Amino acid sequence: MRPYLAVIKDSFREAIASRILWIMLLIIGLLLAGAAPFGLKKSLAYRVMRDELRRVDEFANRLTRSPALETDAAIRHVVSLMDMDKIDQPEVRRHNFLLRMQIAEQLTKAIENDDFYDEAAWKDVELKENAQELLNLGSRRSEEENLRFHRLALESIFKRYIQSARDDTISLNYAGRDIGLPALPAKQVRETIRDVLTGFVSFLAGSIGVFVAVLVTASVIPNTFDSGSVYLLLSKPISRPLLYISKFIGGCSFVIINASFLVVGVWLLAGVRLGEWNHRLLLCIPIFLFLFAVYYSVSGLAGLVWRNTIVCIGVTVMFWLACTVIGTTKQLVDVLVHEPSRVAAVTRTNAGLFAATNNGSLQVWNEDKSDWDEVVTVPPGPPGMFNQPLVPVVDDPKNNRTLLIKDRIQLTQYADGKTTVYEGFPTSVKKLTVDGDGSVLAIGSEVFRISDELVRQGPTEQPNIFGFKLPALPKTKKNFEQVVVTSGGDSFTEKVHLDLGDADVAINTTKKTLVAFDKGAIRVCRQTENGYEQSAQSQTVDEEEGLLATAGDYIVVALSSGAIQLISHDDLEAKSEFNPFGQNQPRAVYASADGRYFAVLFHSRQVWLYDAQDGRDLSGKVPRQKSISGFGIANAESGPTLLVVDRVNRVTEYSLPNVDRVSTKAAAGSFVQNLSWFAVDPLYKVFPQPTRLDETVSYLMTGKSAVSINGEQSLSRAQYTFDPWAPVWSSAIFMAVMVLAGCIYIYRQDY
Repeated sequence: MRPYLAVIKDSFREAIASRILWIMLLIIGLLLAGAAPFGLKKSLAYRVMRDELRRVDEFANRLTRSPALETDAAIRHVVSLMDMDKIDQPEVRRHNFLLRMQIAEQLTKAIENDDFYDEAAWKDVELKENAQELLNLGSRRSEEENLRFHRLALESIFKRYIQSARDDTISLNYAGRDIGLPALPAKQVRETIRDVLTGFVSFLAGSIGVFVAVLVTASVIPNTFDSGSVYLLLSKPISRPLLYISKFIGGCSFVIINASFLVVGVWLLAGVRLGEWNHRLLLCIPIFLFLFAVYYSVSGLAGLVWRNTIVCIGVTVMFWLACTVIGTTKQLVDVLVHEPSRVAAVTRTNAGLFAATNNGSLQVWNEDKSDWDEVVTVPPGPPGMFNQPLVPVVDDPKNNRTLLIKDRIQLTQYADGKTTVYEGFPTSVKKLTVDGDGSVLAIGSEVFRISDELVRQGPTEQPNIFGFKLPALPKTKKNFEQVVVTSGGDSFTEKVHLDLGDADVAINTTKKTLVAFDKGAIRVCRQTENGYEQSAQSQTVDEEEGLLATAGDYIVVALSSGAIQLISHDDLEAKSEFNPFGQNQPRAVYASADGRYFAVLFHSRQVWLYDAQDGRDLSGKVPRQKSISGFGIANAESGPTLLVVDRVNRVTEYSLPNVDRVSTKAAAGSFVQNLSWFAVDPLYKVFPQPTRLDETVSYLMTGKSAVSINGEQSLSRAQYTFDPWAPVWSSAIFMAVMVLAGCIYIYRQDY
């Protein structure tokens, strides 16, 4: 082994003696020195963030309606400081994400206005205690305290729509000076820092660093096996293939030195200056070394065959372009074609098999055509900006109809193959469900009971007096009535209306209760003659988001951290806790009507399935794990069945508890989808994927294999999913084949 180790050592000495290496180290050192003054500074929170808004549709309607209808002088004053035209654009009103962003932006703009607080306009407003304290300071308020006061005053008039401001935020500064970036909540800042670090290191070490390393090392193999050089080496009793492998390993020395210096430097700066001691960052060093080795295997083989440095560089660049084109094509087809039409939820009712897609459209299976028919079509929006898909279709057997929601607020009925649209709800609807009495409930920030007899609402007349038109009279809400949800019972002396704006809510038909989960707290409300009254409450985790389902004797809560809790409905005690798929976030939680089976669909396209009666985890029996885009539990006469969606819109039904296949509904895809399935996808799987190693780095940094594709952080919104180790295995196989080909080629040469 000594001769081969000597070759490797010589390669390291050659790299250290290289001027280009020292130039690269100098450039990296200057970049690190330039980034060193960045730091974090805490400040009082005043900006309105989009995730702090509740009842967004209702809030937008109130802000944009005629000022003459608003009796609150403070609200009229705040609205006068905002640009309502941006909020009232059709494209903005259609997409929840854009609407939240515009409202938050305009409210922050109003807060930053020096004329925000007008004593005459605010004289009838009862300010919060902390706002009153800041008001009493008068001219002694600093600029930061003044903005904080404006935010607290805004909450006093919009407490129904805006959450309480966080105590402080964190902003980025450079050498102690503000650089103009907005202050953000601590959690969001940490996530942003992690993303920036991943992108920064990936670009320098994974793109620029690898490209420079290929240029520098391209001559190593051709020069080594040139006739004048290889004779001297082969005069000793050494193996040609092992000599080639030794030079291949030695050629990686350039990347080891540069990547280690960069990654360790960034890791130290992030920890010392930003307080982000993420030890996973150090794992990027072997990843980037592996990335270079993949490209170097192509360069090395080209060097053996043509013995020309320019050809080595040209072949490697062509290989990089081929990988980039195939990978980019695959991702573009996924995001622009597959994801919008991908089925996210599937439900079986007496009217048929229904599917909800990521873009918000609803479909029903047509057995005669073996294809999906559109029941509700949503106008196309910007690429990647998907509507909220998971508003489930609900069966109403009492009235022989199927009810669904269009655009999150429009009540829609499907019966006898026809769709009828009725008036909309005042707030966004997140769920349709049936209560203990068989009535259909629409649940959003408020709860509404849908009437058995639906009536089409005609246009209302706009009265006028002396030729002046008065505001139109509100439509009568004949089709649904609000169900009051309050705190009450033995342990609650005062009945208070419960705000369900950000809570995930489910109905337990067996227990006749409404269960809500919001920021780590579970609330159980029992059904009464007039609505629901809170009867129990339990805090499970601190301020963590999650989704829930309940049936029979249990409540299942799937937390944003990836943990799942099985909780007793009667005493709210946790019976079991599971963490089946790491830190991946849940997208939806399901329960069978009999309360025996519970399931959680994760963004990683994996399903956790649990048999509560036998206490068994059935996840291992669910087929097509890691490729399940949609899920559902149907209640057949023979018992509950699973509905599993894969390959965009193929639905397979399985019986329980053995998970045996019952039927498959596979629709023919479009031309682009078929081209992707039968051409792009196979080529993508067999081709190496070194350009996707950024996803592996992202997984190492965060532990998540799903990322947002539209900026929305809602758990149930579509995300781009990936297998973090797929590019590693495919690239490793390709690299091994290239190195083996090089060994065979050099072994068969005559020297």
